[in-house]
Amino acid sequence: MIVNTRLQHQFESAAGGVARRERQWQNRVRDAFSLIEVMVAVALLTVIVVGLLMMFNQTQRVFRASITQTDVLEGGRATMNMLAQELEQAAATHFNATNFLVVITTAPLLQVLPPQTANVRRTNVAEEVFFLTCVNQQWYATGYRVDPPGAGVGTLYRFYTNVPASRIWQAISDFFNTPPRTLSRVADGVVHFRVRACDLNGMVITNDIAVANSYGGVETNIFAWYNPPSGEFNYVFRSNALPVAVELELGILEPPALARFRAISNKPALARDFLSGRVGAVHLFRQRIPIRNVDPEAYR
Repeated sequence: MIVNTRLQHQFESAAGGVARRERQWQNRVRDAFSLIEVMVAVALLTVIVVGLLMMFNQTQRVFRASITQTDVLEGGRATMNMLAQELEQAAATHFNATNFLVVITTAPLLQVLPPQTANVRRTNVAEEVFFLTCVNQQWYATGYRVDPPGAGVGTLYRFYTNVPASRIWQAISDFFNTPPRTLSRVADGVVHFRVRACDLNGMVITNDIAVANSYGGVETNIFAWYNPPSGEFNYVFRSNALPVAVELELGILEPPALARFRAISNKPALARDFLSGRVGAVHLFRQRIPIRNVDPEAYR
């Protein structure tokens, strides 16, 4: 009797253990994820990861663009400051020599302004500027030009040399005959370089100015002639004449756009078409610079 009771107890214990393991297995099965739930979770995680990557990519692009703009702005301001410091020191020789010259030698570049449907264009020109300065009785010739000419965008170069008084009238010839490779590089990606001369009233000079001389006659030392393609004026100031002030404009193309332009620069027509639609990639600097050594008698 006792043996039967033990066997029955062992059987019941074994049966209880089997039932308990079966319940545990059933609970474990109920706690797991189904295939549909796993697929939904993976899809949601994919959307989140893609969104984060897009956000990081956009943040990186904005950061790079801001760094590029900062570099262009710093370089443009430094170039403008250097030009302003030199232009304001222009001096007149008071004899038959060119004191100040502004000339346009290439065709202008037209860029479409937004909205493009309005057909509004901005005219970019690349002028050549030459002027004389005097420091302690020593004369210096300074000039700026954009090279290569006619490409639409180029490098701004600086010409600078001392000039003996015996050949001061030949300084302008030295400027035009000096090859760009021997000049000092100032700024890359220049699409616009313009200088406008102003009179005593602060107005842009648009005509020749003749004044009475000491011999009772009339002489002209300020020459201005219109350049129809660009809509700008060329200038020559001689003898005691200088502009009272100049309006300086400088346009610099951002490096990414400049790199793309150089990649197609072997096709001039395609390169100019590319530049005409990149007005948003051009940073424009403008400044009015007064000339210190102006003789008012040159305007009276």
